[in-house]
Amino acid sequence: MRIIIVDDMGPMRKTVKRALGFLGFTDTVEAKNGKDGYDLLIANHGVPGKDIGLGVIDWNMVPTSGLDLLNMVRSDPRLDGFVFIMLTAEQDRDNIVLAIQGGVDDYIIKPFTPETLKTKLENVLKLKLSRVKKEIDAYFRDLESSWSDPGVVEFRNFDSRVEALEGLAPWSHMGPLFRARVNIRFERFNEAEKHLKKVIATNFGIADAHQLLSKVFKEKGKTEESLKELEIAVVERPGHHPFKQQLGESYMLRGRYNDAVRLFSEALALMPAGVSNDETYPDLISTLYNIMTASNKTGRQEEANRALRRVQSLEPKEATGWVNLGRVYLGRHELSKALFAFGKGEEMAKDKYVFLKEIAIALFKARAFDSALESLNKAKNLKPSDPFPCNLSGMIGGRINLDEKAMAEFKEAFRLDPTNGKILFNLAVAYGNTGQKDKGLACFIKARQLAPELTEGDDYINSAEI
Repeated sequence: MRIIIVDDMGPMRKTVKRALGFLGFTDTVEAKNGKDGYDLLIANHGVPGKDIGLGVIDWNMVPTSGLDLLNMVRSDPRLDGFVFIMLTAEQDRDNIVLAIQGGVDDYIIKPFTPETLKTKLENVLKLKLSRVKKEIDAYFRDLESSWSDPGVVEFRNFDSRVEALEGLAPWSHMGPLFRARVNIRFERFNEAEKHLKKVIATNFGIADAHQLLSKVFKEKGKTEESLKELEIAVVERPGHHPFKQQLGESYMLRGRYNDAVRLFSEALALMPAGVSNDETYPDLISTLYNIMTASNKTGRQEEANRALRRVQSLEPKEATGWVNLGRVYLGRHELSKALFAFGKGEEMAKDKYVFLKEIAIALFKARAFDSALESLNKAKNLKPSDPFPCNLSGMIGGRINLDEKAMAEFKEAFRLDPTNGKILFNLAVAYGNTGQKDKGLACFIKARQLAPELTEGDDYINSAEI
């Protein structure tokens, strides 16, 4: 990252430059006041290899102060993302309030040490990554509501922003670890593996990196490598109950039931007593069920019965509670636990058709398409006259490149509801995907007549008419 140092005192510029050099930053430029600093920022903006991403800037300068420069930077969209660290004297603490109001990223009170600067940069990185996370979470919430898939352009935008932020503290594991999380969220597991291995090579003791690498290996079918990384994560963070729980589940899948019981019991002991909060409750329920299963496998009937009694006192008493629990597991990408919760809810559901529709939607949004199709097939049998299961099945077919199946499902859904423009629109898309453009165009036109708000196909219609 290229850095600008702005101070009207030459010795202070040298002090800042030495502190930056101590942290490994060598690409710096200097200015004597706010105006010169701003001119340098603009002159280098957009120039490959010359863009300036960070400034360490003094408050007291003439004719243009650090606060003046801050206001100039924050009002110029070309400098969006520029990281501004303000230097101020001990007696000027009131300036800090004005700087914060002006949008400063952080401040340093003079005199300072390289360690102080290092801490400030790490704090800025942590804050900016948390903001990116909020944006990513909001993006995926919007995807759920629109039933869309993650986009390549959006991924590249988030990934490039995080890559740029890594330069704020290149010695820290925060940047590459967060970047790995972004890649996992977008299901880009090969890239995630590279970032995680980079973290581990720098600091082997980062437990989160091993746990995430275990998840990546599992997604890639490397089960033994996945187990090894999870074992390391538990060693590096022995007091973290989710890691012990995950390792216990891995052991149970391999028939190592004694080891599994031990880890589940240790995980249970690490959970707060009298747990009732939303964050830990799902872990408690799944751990108790796991203890029951593994204890029964090893002949520990008393332990199994004790876990059974406790889980019966805690588990949901109605279908809605199980659905909510299942959604939490889906949000954690724990499909098997979600299916277990949904299965328990289905047993209690008064209206099984409505219940099956609800969990099919949840599974669809989680991209658990095979499981969603199973629920939809059950729903079709319960109410063959409702077009919803066929329509959603068609949407799934389109997502997994089964275009002929998608088309057949949409045809059946439209037969059941011939006035539904949205279903006909879906059928038009399916025709287009199978090369039947004339039929697709006819369906687009009719869908527009049935549902005028559906404007997505207008470009297709207009191009065909031209």
